[in-house]
Amino acid sequence: MGTLIAGLISPRVGSLLFAAWLALLAVRGAWTAIKVTSTVHHS
Repeated sequence: MGTLIAGLISPRVGSLLFAAWLALLAVRGAWTAIKVTSTVHHS
């Protein structure tokens, strides 16, 4: 089972998942920053 999963998760897929994870973190960070700055400007 482990070798099957390792075979499915090729380096290319791993890099794509890593890029998608970084993009998700970047979007979350930007969204949080926008919410914080908008809250500061409103107060």
